[in-house]
Amino acid sequence: MDPTDKALLRTRIATALGAIPEDAAVTRAARLPARVKAISDLSAHPGALMGYLAMAGELDVSGTFWLAWSYGRKVCVPSTDWQQKRITPVLYTPARPISKGKHGVPEIEGPREVPLSEIGVVLVPGVAFTKTGLRIGRGGGFYDRFLARLLGLGEARPVFVGVCFSEQIVDDLPCEAHDVPMDLVVDV
Repeated sequence: MDPTDKALLRTRIATALGAIPEDAAVTRAARLPARVKAISDLSAHPGALMGYLAMAGELDVSGTFWLAWSYGRKVCVPSTDWQQKRITPVLYTPARPISKGKHGVPEIEGPREVPLSEIGVVLVPGVAFTKTGLRIGRGGGFYDRFLARLLGLGEARPVFVGVCFSEQIVDDLPCEAHDVPMDLVVDV
């Protein structure tokens, strides 16, 4: 696939996701914790689970937060610095207030940073994935830069799990050198 086709692919995937009825999206998202547990034994990966607060059209991963808490794990989500184009993991609990940030991205109010070394598993959103772990995001590079920082931890780095609807799985992607591959991809 030609790298110039990324915009076309993003449009095609957005159309497919828009066709998923809301009740079906909720039902499918409810299957995610069991799928994640079956594929990636969270109990084997010490440290916090990093998820995200879903935007419109994204897979809601909040059910996996409860799974992580059942193992006694912390849960963190991204806080976005738009000027620096940087993601920082911040502690999440159900009591933490959430507001809509820039571009409709949900943000935790009063964030408390979680050190990178304390993260064991990262659930990564994206526009499209391959079963072999290739991923493209929305085009801003926020997650690729964040995952590259985690790669700097070496063998202590967390497991990267791409999470998506099955409509987001494609055969091939126009990935570039800065695109960080996933260790696993879980679709519902």
